[in-house]
Amino acid sequence: MQFYTILSITALLSAVSAAPLEVRQSGYLPSGPELRYCANPFNTVACYKARGHANEASKAAAANFPANTLHNGKGDAFRHCYWNARMAIDIGVTKAKEIATRHEDGSTGPQREKTMDLANNETGRGVGVRTKTYGNALNECRNKARNGGLVVIG
Repeated sequence: MQFYTILSITALLSAVSAAPLEVRQSGYLPSGPELRYCANPFNTVACYKARGHANEASKAAAANFPANTLHNGKGDAFRHCYWNARMAIDIGVTKAKEIATRHEDGSTGPQREKTMDLANNETGRGVGVRTKTYGNALNECRNKARNGGLVVIG
């Protein structure tokens, strides 16, 4: 059991160290509380899936929204919505909420950014439950972002 936990932490840290800190929107960077959660062998698979879903959501945000909206704008709101929708579909609402909340708990950004992200995460999990497919979730989160259905700053 300890060997598996060490292996899990090593794999997660390797993935994190490969992405520079300033590449926030294009590379998934787990927070400290999230890493501790993911070190538990019962959570490791869900965490690997969450990382993949975060990367897919980042790609979709870049493909669907202007670069100047990917931080605190519509693209950022969409990314959080779609990430959580994908996780809700794949690993369930409970695990999705546990991972996304811990991700924000470790955020060093301003409180208003965390508040925005948590709200869009919650909306995304609801989207995932309703839509049940990644394609439908993408469409709904994109529509919400474009039509004022998600929280943005500014």
